[in-house]
Amino acid sequence: MDAVFAERRKSRRLHLWVFSNEVARVEGNPGPGDVVSVHDHGTFTGNAIYSPHSLIRARIFSSDRRDLDQPLLKQRIQGALDYRRRVLPEENDFRLVYGESDMLPGLVIDKYGDHLALQVYAAGMEQRLDRIVAALRELFPVASVYARNSFRLREHEGLPQYEKPLAGAPPDSALIREQGVRFNVDVTHGQKTGFYFDQRITRRRVRALSAGRSVLDLFCYSGGFAVNAALGGATSVLAVDSSEPAIALGRRNAELNGVGERVQFNVADVPGLYGR
Repeated sequence: MDAVFAERRKSRRLHLWVFSNEVARVEGNPGPGDVVSVHDHGTFTGNAIYSPHSLIRARIFSSDRRDLDQPLLKQRIQGALDYRRRVLPEENDFRLVYGESDMLPGLVIDKYGDHLALQVYAAGMEQRLDRIVAALRELFPVASVYARNSFRLREHEGLPQYEKPLAGAPPDSALIREQGVRFNVDVTHGQKTGFYFDQRITRRRVRALSAGRSVLDLFCYSGGFAVNAALGGATSVLAVDSSEPAIALGRRNAELNGVGERVQFNVADVPGLYGR
């Protein structure tokens, strides 16, 4: 196996990324996405996916010498699923994979019931998309997997931008539940992967703080904060976004949760709204 020999600072010894200026030498001729072994000051650190042209030269995915094959991908996704089900026992819709946090560097997967949306920002994961989809199909009754890969971060890995189905046909709108609140999600045309699951705790906090208050939700997208504020007892909610499709989706979500009359949605540019 090709190898990367690094000389990292002590403060970075446990970090999963090896930056280009930390590489002392490379043995062999690894290409984009190849698995390499990483050695830090001569000591084996783990196996990584290699990116010869990226500032992040190697992304460690294992502390041993395992390959990034389908069995390991399935094991890691299963581990991520088990953790989410443990900490979110009442939820069926959530961010399934958080990249490096789940030892799947360069991969994000959101789960909307039986529909999944993913983003890939590392060449090693891009080359293994078929294996990722196969692992998902072994773990779930997958209705669709959709790639939302039109973002600039991919350029650093030499990857093209595109959006397309990888399995099945995504719905025009997926209906999800989060902490008892229902949302329509535009999987194929919405922002990012369709919904900001990483703001789950903040939405819950906003709901808890909103009773008796007037709430302004800027850059509201599909109304996640606005709807929660209204459900939390806000006396009025103004939600603003420059995107007409986002505002239309936000109105649908407010009506879906019975707060359509308490949330006012405006299409406007936020700087323009304040005269700047």
